[in-house]
Amino acid sequence: MKRIFGSVALAALVLFTGAASAADVNTDKGTGQLVFTWSGLDNLNIAGYQHDVGAGARYFFGQDLAARVGLRLGFNKETFEAASGGGAADPEDKESSIGLSLDIEKHKDIGISSLSPYMGVGLGFDSYSETSDDGTLVETKDTETDFSIYGLAGFELGIFNGVSVGGEYQFGFAISNAEREVDGDSLGKIKGTGFGFRTMGLHLSVAFM
Repeated sequence: MKRIFGSVALAALVLFTGAASAADVNTDKGTGQLVFTWSGLDNLNIAGYQHDVGAGARYFFGQDLAARVGLRLGFNKETFEAASGGGAADPEDKESSIGLSLDIEKHKDIGISSLSPYMGVGLGFDSYSETSDDGTLVETKDTETDFSIYGLAGFELGIFNGVSVGGEYQFGFAISNAEREVDGDSLGKIKGTGFGFRTMGLHLSVAFM
């Protein structure tokens, strides 16, 4: 719950910052940008991974038309205190994730040069791994990979010359493959499909061409 409130507060800060120091958003053909993302709002979604941070690039190959590639990473490790007197080690839980994406964006001129809403489509690949050790040398490993196609909607808000902030929500369809292993022995594989809201995130874009 604290993470959700923190994420909403950060989103409000981004909007306030942009409104306080608006600058033009350049969507002209030939514009290139580095894009840095934060997806800590994943707690609000229906399905997806907690890719905490990411980076990529956006290139406008036409007027108001852009292609964007992205790499997202997530890591988490928790250690729990073992029960006293049990003689077991402290249980651990480790999670890691990686995501790759290719998106096409269509930006819309709404007559406000500092604000550029957009919609688009994308393809994604996500891989997730979680390893748990219960402190008694029994290790459980869960892995999952997803291939997805999705729609997206977002906005760019200029804050300085060549610098903008934005937010985006994705929604689409995914095919998943999951497996669980205990001490190296597979307990079976599961294939599935899903449809829903994929992820929500904030990003910072910096023009380099």
